[in-house]
Amino acid sequence: MGGNSTQLNHVFPKKLLLATSPQLAGGKKRSKPAERAELVSFNGRSLKRTRGAVYDLQYHVVWVPTYRRMVWGERVARRFKRIFQEIAERYGLKVDTQEVLDDHVHIFLSVPPRYSPAQVAQRLKSISARKVFQEFPEVKQQLWGGELWNDGYFVRSVGDQVTAEVIRRDIKHQHDPKQLKLDF
Repeated sequence: MGGNSTQLNHVFPKKLLLATSPQLAGGKKRSKPAERAELVSFNGRSLKRTRGAVYDLQYHVVWVPTYRRMVWGERVARRFKRIFQEIAERYGLKVDTQEVLDDHVHIFLSVPPRYSPAQVAQRLKSISARKVFQEFPEVKQQLWGGELWNDGYFVRSVGDQVTAEVIRRDIKHQHDPKQLKLDF
């Protein structure tokens, strides 16, 4: 996150930022249920379709606990996995693979295009921290500042069969009658 996060914290205290956007912070304000995507296939590619988009968007997200300290055991790690699954279902994401290790978390998931990588990471981290602190108060006690996750994260977009070269080829052949026509 670097300088931007620090600059924002000076202008807007973290509690104020979270209070002004409860749905992003995992607060009690409930958003409408996520629109479910239907699966469609084109030239052997599996795509997802919602009312306004056809997509194949997957993120590999990695983040670490504060101070990169191990503060949970196997029981809490299992609960984290269930929480991430619950968050995914609530927001229309689909978890492909996940692993909660002693000093970091990996999650590979399919994401609708309405969510930015930053929104996905923020939701996973904030909601999981709140739930774990509620269910396992001893975890919060082990942390000096009461923050579970480090501010930063790593994210990479991933495609099963789509490489940079495939995208370049698709763009160059837009006038080809066999090219996928997106019907929104």
